[in-house]
Amino acid sequence: MHAALRSGRARLVLLCTALFAVVIAMSATLLSAPTPAGAQPVTDVLVVSDIPVTPINGNAAILLGSDDGVISINCDGGSGPDRALGGPVVPAIVLDRLDPDATRLRITSWGANTPAVNGRQVHIGCSFEATVAAATLLRRLGTPAGRALIHSGTLPR
Repeated sequence: MHAALRSGRARLVLLCTALFAVVIAMSATLLSAPTPAGAQPVTDVLVVSDIPVTPINGNAAILLGSDDGVISINCDGGSGPDRALGGPVVPAIVLDRLDPDATRLRITSWGANTPAVNGRQVHIGCSFEATVAAATLLRRLGTPAGRALIHSGTLPR
């Protein structure tokens, strides 16, 4: 009887060991598998305040679009750094459209829903979801280095 118990236990231990080895091998295979081509890229969500924009007839653009890694955008008016709330031109409504080549903006003034005064600088704030590479560029929008990413006027489609 003792020999039968020992051989049954030995078989159980052997079976459990083999099963454990199979699970480990499958886990290693799954963890080392290449990422599928359609996998989502790593993204970052960020808010950039006090972006200086000089609209022409209310139109301006940020020269980064969905082809550059911008996934979503939401902009709103702001008062700018070190300024009281208000002023001669307050960007009340900022409409944004994310296109492949750029983010087009339509900026209107407070009260009358009219285009922001031509050639007058206003400040806006935007929240973005973007790939990590695009987020690095978007963080610069409120700095002198980021001014090259801002376009005044309407962009051709």
